[in-house]
Amino acid sequence: VAKSGEWTFRLAAIRQGGMVYRLIFAAKNFSSEADQSFMQSIASFHRLTPEEMERVRPLRIKMVTAGANDSAASLSQGMSELGVPAEEFSVLNGLDKGAHVEAGSQYKVVGE
Repeated sequence: VAKSGEWTFRLAAIRQGGMVYRLIFAAKNFSSEADQSFMQSIASFHRLTPEEMERVRPLRIKMVTAGANDSAASLSQGMSELGVPAEEFSVLNGLDKGAHVEAGSQYKVVGE
């Protein structure tokens, strides 16, 4: 665990075969729950089975133009593969929480 200002980081290095995977988890308000979540993520790291590989579909970032009635929530509806679509949409587009989208402006969304 490392700290810098308000942020706490947990670093992990996982060796599998000839590869080393480096993971960095960051939390502004570090708690035992956040650390437990980080540790569960680290423990779940494994080589994919053939069945898991068949189900994997790459996610891609694409640009969409906001309409007059669009909001961060409506534009992020297709981003359900992510944990919190509206929040992820805001982060991806550099928007403050609760910020409104502007009709005619382009925004990034994640989808297949």
